[in-house]
Amino acid sequence: MQIKTKIKLIISIGFFLIFGLFGFTKASQTQIDFSDKNNFNLEDEYNLKVDSNGGSLKKDQYVLDKINNLGGLDSDSFNSLIETDNHYIAVGQTSSNLTSLGGNANTGNLDFVIAKFNKTDLGLVSINNLGGLNYEWLTYVIETEDYYIAAGRSYSDLTSLGGNINSGVEDFVIARFNKNDLSLDEINNFGGLGSDGFNSLIETDNHYIAAGGSDSDLTSLGGNSNSGSGDFVIATINKNDLSLD
Repeated sequence: MQIKTKIKLIISIGFFLIFGLFGFTKASQTQIDFSDKNNFNLEDEYNLKVDSNGGSLKKDQYVLDKINNLGGLDSDSFNSLIETDNHYIAVGQTSSNLTSLGGNANTGNLDFVIAKFNKTDLGLVSINNLGGLNYEWLTYVIETEDYYIAAGRSYSDLTSLGGNINSGVEDFVIARFNKNDLSLDEINNFGGLGSDGFNSLIETDNHYIAAGGSDSDLTSLGGNSNSGSGDFVIATINKNDLSLD
């Protein structure tokens, strides 16, 4: 009796310690059909590639083109990635001292991270880690004409960075970084008394629009009392000073 085995492969980009450029342009999910038992051995090594049309995966084709893993002695991770004309820009968080990579000593438990990589070999060009004394995450990044704009959340007093004292457990964060050296140009953190954070961000003609979640009463910010354990959030951010608009 012939046994037909199907394996689903989910491809995702994320870890700071595993950062790669994959050879696909479409299809984040596909199937491998190993119906021919003569060509399938559980002890075989399979190098896999998804073709540009989302076609099936085949043995002896490579999915991985290049990979670069790097970090400090603790926990490091990326959450968002964009392509620019000449580089890749990634943002996330770190609990490591990154001076060995050209970054900074860690400020608290988790710091914001933004990094620039070469397109050709994924080599690190520049990195900046910064934060308060507790926990910070950057969850999303976009490129504008003059800056990189990142959104996230913070559990810290960010007055040392030009931000504000934290309002609650976690605050919404939006930050602006210079393109050349990834230095911080402007940051704003705000929220209610609970946990608040942004997960996504877009640019419009006049504003940045950020989306995320909150379990806070946001009436102090012009929002509403929270409806349940966690509410949807969408916010308009002023482009000039990153204030809530």
